[in-house]
Amino acid sequence: MIFISICIIINSRTLIDSMLILTIILLIFALTKVKMIVYEFSGGCVTIRKTHPFSSKKFIRPEIEFPQNYIKDYNVRHNIILGSLILKVHSKRKKNYSVKVGLFGFSYNQRKSITSSLQNIFISK
Repeated sequence: MIFISICIIINSRTLIDSMLILTIILLIFALTKVKMIVYEFSGGCVTIRKTHPFSSKKFIRPEIEFPQNYIKDYNVRHNIILGSLILKVHSKRKKNYSVKVGLFGFSYNQRKSITSSLQNIFISK
């Protein structure tokens, strides 16, 4: 009885069409909302840029950019799929900020590389 029910559901065109439409909608949503994150530490400055992977712009303006001596603390969270970087920043105006950047799509080794880069900032201080 269960086998016959599964065969009827699989052969039903409306179910297959519904699954196909749902898949297309999810793909369109993913392609429009996906952002590529670039973390860069060079010249005593930390830069984080966000852009769409299919963008044709040659220059990508920084989302976050500040000197390394402004960083007071950091935390890199290593979840299986979603990771995050939290930077605690102290500005010249005596204000404390907390900046959170999602690291979706970063591998564990890439997140470790970011952690070691931030550790080098604290060692050089």
